[in-house]
Amino acid sequence: MNTKPLILVTGATGNTGSGLVPTLLAAGARVRDWPRLHARAKLAEAIALSSIASNPEAKWCSNEAVELAHVAGGPLLELRALDLNVKLTGDAGSRRALRDLREALTR
Repeated sequence: MNTKPLILVTGATGNTGSGLVPTLLAAGARVRDWPRLHARAKLAEAIALSSIASNPEAKWCSNEAVELAHVAGGPLLELRALDLNVKLTGDAGSRRALRDLREALTR
């Protein structure tokens, strides 16, 4: 197990971060980059989810997407559908299925 602290660098692809990450890595640090684009995408997803979460039809569509992805979409589409379903519905069964699928994909 690595005992060095993990350093999170936000804006890793920006002017400062793009120089900082290689310097930290060269010094032996463990680095996790968090580019601005990824952060913006997460924010946009959160805003979209909050705006549709109150719509019962969105939750029904999310459940339907999980079923279709499981049957015909392949594991990555199923992973994304389950993730969205958990965020929209908080369903415990979907949460377990998401955890199990993530574990299976990382083996």
